Amino acid sequence: MLKNIEYFHLILSNELRNAMKNTFIRLCTMPLIFKSYTKSMLHQLNKNFSKNTKIIKELFAVWQDVLNALCQEEIYALKIKQFQKTLQSFFIEHNYNPLLKQLIKDSTNSLRCN
Repeated sequence: MLKNIEYFHLILSNELRNAMKNTFIRLCTMPLIFKSYTKSMLHQLNKNFSKNTKIIKELFAVWQDVLNALCQEEIYALKIKQFQKTLQSFFIEHNYNPLLKQLIKDSTNSLRCN
């Protein structure tokens, strides 16, 4: 039974990854819609985060994988990096205490990157 659930989760995860990759590729070609999509998505996440924390955390992990893969392709890197940064900021804001949030922000500050 557990193996069936894990297999089903893997299949859904792969389908979700493929759908998200295709969605982000299409959004990259439409800057105004991408901006609107980002605002709408963040509003929905803010509204529903406390009710669906586990689902949103899993979705965030899928988004991260998809966005990292797309960042490897130069065509999408510029637009995707900004979206990824926004998404990461949201996740940090909703998951960590204030001191840890500040440490994460300071350590990932682009001024401190080599």
